[in-house]
Amino acid sequence: MKNTITATILLFGMTTFAQNQHPPCAFDRLVNNHKIEHANQIIMQGETLLQKANHTNKTIPVVVHVFHLGGSENISDAQILSTHRQQYV
Repeated sequence: MKNTITATILLFGMTTFAQNQHPPCAFDRLVNNHKIEHANQIIMQGETLLQKANHTNKTIPVVVHVFHLGGSENISDAQILSTHRQQYV
């Protein structure tokens, strides 16, 4: 019984070790190359999109709330626009 267990362990260990020494087959290499090529294409597409995004104008809607009591503390639209242009353009 002891010899059977020892033989089983040795046989299992040898087959596991032997399987890890073989180089990948041609199919595995093709699949890995395809994955690498696909990843490179995705990276190139992302870089192209970033370049396009950097060269386009973007419109960001801005909402301004002015709280006042209806008197002289109210400011005009021109004052709001000039302040916005000074700070953000």
